[in-house]
Parts: sequence; C-alpha cells; structure tokens
Amino acid sequence: MYNLYGRQKNQIKHLFRHIDPLLQQYVEEVQQHLAQQNPSDADQLNRLNELVWRLKSRNNGISERVSLYNRIGDIVLHGSITPEQPEQLALAIDAYNSAVKEYNAMLSKFPTYIIAALFNHHKMKLFEVK
Repeated sequence: MYNLYGRQKNQIKHLFRHIDPLLQQYVEEVQQHLAQQNPSDADQLNRLNELVWRLKSRNNGISERVSLYNRIGDIVLHGSITPEQPEQLALAIDAYNSAVKEYNAMLSKFPTYIIAALFNHHKMKLFEVK
C-alpha cells in the first residue's frame, strides 16, 4: 500500500510540474491585462501582485501552490479580467484533478487511511475549475 501511495503521489507531482509553468505564464498575462485594462482597480492588482509574490518567494508545497492559484482564479473570476485560458492548461488541470481525486479517495478508505496516517500522507487540494 505504501508503494501505491508513493506512485500516486509521484504521478501528481509529475502532473503539477507540467501545470506550474503554464499557470505562471497565464498569471503573468492576467497581471498585464489587469494593469492595462483596469488601472483604476488598484485593490485587485495589489491582491494579485501579493499572491504572485507569494508564489515566487516561497518554496511552497503543491497544495499551498494550488491554493494560491485558486485564489488568483477568484480574482480573475470576480474581476472583469478574462484572458483566455489555454486549452493545454485546462486539459492538464483536468488530468491533475483526476489524479488527486483518485489519491484522496485512496486515503479515505479503510484500512488504507491507517497506513496513510502512519506515513504522513494527507489529502491534496484540487484546482477549482471555473
């Protein structure tokens, strides 16, 4: 069971390594779009810049980075910022979310959750698809 968790977690890490650069590029486009289209909305731009700074300044784990990207997605959703999300990114996020759902389902079943707890495996966060 331990090896099964390890393989699944490595698959998630591998998928995230492909998503992360695509998300960083998308976030940079959102920053530029917000700065150009809504220069009067300094509050949103400041919140976005703070989240981007946190992404770049820390060596966060995958779940923390996913949370930060989800918060950036909230800014995009609630603002009038709508740069197109690349199809490649959407497909990569779907693959990541599927792997995380499978991993989280493994962690919640008996007796595997006991072994997961012994080896410090925790549920991982999903990307919120908007």
